[in-house]
Amino acid sequence: MTPPLAPLPQILHDTPWLLALLATVRDHGPAGAFVAAGAVRDTVWDALSGRAPEGPYGDVDVVYWAPPELEHDARAHEARLRAAAPHVTWEVTNQATVHEWHERAQGLRVAPHRTVAEGLATWPENATAVAVRLTTHGELEVMAPFGLDDLLALRLRYNPALVGPDVFRRRVAAKRWLQRWPSLQLIGPA
Repeated sequence: MTPPLAPLPQILHDTPWLLALLATVRDHGPAGAFVAAGAVRDTVWDALSGRAPEGPYGDVDVVYWAPPELEHDARAHEARLRAAAPHVTWEVTNQATVHEWHERAQGLRVAPHRTVAEGLATWPENATAVAVRLTTHGELEVMAPFGLDDLLALRLRYNPALVGPDVFRRRVAAKRWLQRWPSLQLIGPA
């Protein structure tokens, strides 16, 4: 018999380093910012696979939405986080301006996102499109436009909203998800 899956809040509460990052973002990051992507996804998949999550595998994505800012202002958020936790590689992104990056870096014309959730809904995998923040009262707030089913069931499902299948396949190979979590179920273009 398979044991029941631990709910996301329990996994996060059982991961002190991630709680510390969430507190750092709350206290030093942009207003209303979330920690998202690999820091959340990898932590959950490690916990569900019986591994102790020991820290982020790469950078820590911080997402927020604010009216368009100057590049200098946006980088100031990252500098504050670096000063508060210099051992972490922070990547801070204003979802209100990410459409400019898509056009500049990838030649894609994308409508500006009106919310963080709208931005998350364009990410290449459903299980990656999960963001968490710690409120001033110490409660966890979760944003997951596709829900948590894929994340908690170790399913890697392709989201065609913005990127093509080739980008998804390259991400799967480069990030070595299937090697790191052999029980991961791939749902998408092969």
